[in-house]
Amino acid sequence: MECGITNVIGTQYLLPTKQQKKYTLSILAGLVVNILLNWILIITNGAYGAAFSTTISQFVVVLVQMYYVRDEIDIKKAIYSGKKYLIASVVMLITCFIVGIIVKTALISVAFKMIIGMIVYLLMLIILGEKYVYEVRDIILRKLKRK
Repeated sequence: MECGITNVIGTQYLLPTKQQKKYTLSILAGLVVNILLNWILIITNGAYGAAFSTTISQFVVVLVQMYYVRDEIDIKKAIYSGKKYLIASVVMLITCFIVGIIVKTALISVAFKMIIGMIVYLLMLIILGEKYVYEVRDIILRKLKRK
């Protein structure tokens, strides 16, 4: 259960500084929220309820981790660093929503949403100049050259 800012705070700060207990508690808080919300929302909203539950539980994980590191790191800077991912995610969401309207067959719609969503997200990160995209590209190219 990891996402952008959770990765930054959890794996790049809490774990290397030997704060595994805090990291684990944040993940457990998200797990409890996810189970409770799934129990309530899946019955009434199906897959949308599950998606909403997961989103809220991730938010809880981030909030707990931000609470733990509030005195050690600049939270505003950490949030600001995720703006490119937020923009790319919103554009991807809108694109997938439009694909869902155009393509009515459920299985084909899901396949198109996955493929087009990944492409749009990656393109948005490239357009926004996200440095990690280029770092991943360089790693892949180095590995391909070795073979």
